[in-house]
Amino acid sequence: MGCQQSSIDEPHQVVIVGASFGGNGVIKGLLDEHDGESLPPTLHVTMLDEKEDFAISATNQFVWSNRLSSTDNQVPSWPLSKLIAQKVAHSFRTGEAGTVMELDWEGKQLKMKDGSSVKWDTLVLSPGVVSDPSSIPGLEESSAIDVAAKKDVESMKKEVKVLSNGPWVPKRVALIAVTRMPYKCPPLPFELASLLHNVLEKAGEDVRSGVRIILSVPGEFPFGGPPIKEKFCALLKEMNIEFWTNHVIKSVEHEEVSDNDGDSVTASDVEDSHTGSFTINFEVGEEKEEKSLEADVFFCTFPQRAPDFVQKAEVCNKIGLIPVDLQTNSIEGRENAYAIGDACHTVFPKPNKPHPKAGEFAYLMGLQVAKQIMAQQKGEPGPEPQKRKGKCVAEVGIKGNGVNVEPDFSSVLANPQEEAPKFNFSEVGGAASAKEVWVNSYLERFYGKENYETFVVDE
Repeated sequence: MGCQQSSIDEPHQVVIVGASFGGNGVIKGLLDEHDGESLPPTLHVTMLDEKEDFAISATNQFVWSNRLSSTDNQVPSWPLSKLIAQKVAHSFRTGEAGTVMELDWEGKQLKMKDGSSVKWDTLVLSPGVVSDPSSIPGLEESSAIDVAAKKDVESMKKEVKVLSNGPWVPKRVALIAVTRMPYKCPPLPFELASLLHNVLEKAGEDVRSGVRIILSVPGEFPFGGPPIKEKFCALLKEMNIEFWTNHVIKSVEHEEVSDNDGDSVTASDVEDSHTGSFTINFEVGEEKEEKSLEADVFFCTFPQRAPDFVQKAEVCNKIGLIPVDLQTNSIEGRENAYAIGDACHTVFPKPNKPHPKAGEFAYLMGLQVAKQIMAQQKGEPGPEPQKRKGKCVAEVGIKGNGVNVEPDFSSVLANPQEEAPKFNFSEVGGAASAKEVWVNSYLERFYGKENYETFVVDE
């Protein structure tokens, strides 16, 4: 009797690169498209991540401001091995086995650091971004602190502690700058400026008055609409924080000083001196007027781009990110390939501003991509545009209060050419507690109830 060809098709290979908000959003979406507990049987899902742990950058500010005694004021993280995704995915690879070195479009495979290859039928890229200071001369060598980088949190804590040892005469200058657009978490620099104000004020009014805090951005107000701009600008003014718009950083110079033993240290290490160890050179406004600032402390968002393996795959735009369709997150010119989260780039046409991509919005993008994948599997039309709403509680540093910003992109996703993003906002008390609730809500989604270490901030 002759052999018969199997009527069972091979499962569709879905490969997800990145086990953070975006990747977990895809997993949650695929679970929801089936029975909520297991992945659709027509799929074989592989999840890859070079890390072993999951961290949330929104927790960093509690570390450098010494409000996280539950972790001895260390940056918290959670093991990827306990994720729901690790339990339900057919393959879950971390470390060298999860580190992508090369993306082969023609062969539809990823070459991994451990020498193996991973094939895909559908590829979802959610690898995050890497800081790349190379576009700003002097930034990499300057010892400026990258406010979005986990590795720089301890350095930031040290710098803030030095500033808190005032009062300073003459005044110290602290610059918090957005170097390039887009950047992670639009409200973040505003939170940092206001929290720095709060920490210094708690150290004493004379300590706060001895530090000049400046917040600079390369364009106009970087998020929300006029009402949000008006509110935040009023709060900055109340805290005596200077707000410089349309200040593009062109270069950075850094001067080192020596301690009594002749060892090289930064100026902020020398508590009884005032050297202005940073010189930040700007171009201001349409006229590109030259302007320089001497600063003692320099906190900034670094320019960011997609990781090296994405750059080598020749899929990025001129700012180093992956262009995607606004409604579907499909990668331009590539079949069955999507990019979500910080590594992607898409623009709202009417205001001509980039879609926010960090955290919650990466998760929502992931949910929608899951619907795209399943519609294709079922031979159905693509899903309706997503009802995409978010929530961000930004601490403003005044008596624990904050501003709850609620973006709503539903109408603009449904009708990109005619509609614009909408924003609601309200003042809230107990902003730190609200952030705690937000963080734990996502940990529960990713890990399951009581399967993670609860994030607890100090009262």
